[in-house]
Amino acid sequence: MGVHAFERRLTAETAAAPDAALPRLDGLAQDLRAAWALPATSMRDRQRLLRTLIENIVADIDDSKGEIVPVVHWKGGRHTELRVMKPKSGEHSSRTSQEAPAIIRGMAGRWSGEAIAACFTRMGMSTGRGGIWNAKRVSSIRRVNGTHRYLSADKDGPWRTMSEAAKELG
Repeated sequence: MGVHAFERRLTAETAAAPDAALPRLDGLAQDLRAAWALPATSMRDRQRLLRTLIENIVADIDDSKGEIVPVVHWKGGRHTELRVMKPKSGEHSSRTSQEAPAIIRGMAGRWSGEAIAACFTRMGMSTGRGGIWNAKRVSSIRRVNGTHRYLSADKDGPWRTMSEAAKELG
């Protein structure tokens, strides 16, 4: 059953008397579930089905409980309130593994961002979003986690790059 057929059925059902429409809308809900699950139903069709059924969605934030509260306004006048935990600052699905900052901490004083990124690449380790590491990303992890900088950048520190050491030793 296609999107146009559902739209026609919904229009016909809602135009009928409210008492007569309820049992038939129940059947429509079951048909909708089946149509949604069909492998041939594209994401575009699913979006059109939702647009046919939903008037709008209004979201509010309940800071005292740390929740997002969306209210779905269905065509036909019903409303459904949902409660979803609000992610904390910095929480998202594309987090860097806990292993990466630990490795960066261990290498930070002696290795540049480029060298650490190359090490991660050799290890087959990707960023939280599945990308490849580079010096900028290593620097970002250092900054976020408060990891000290590459010590050769500290000219008064004990570490030197080979070029710096060669220059100092003549």
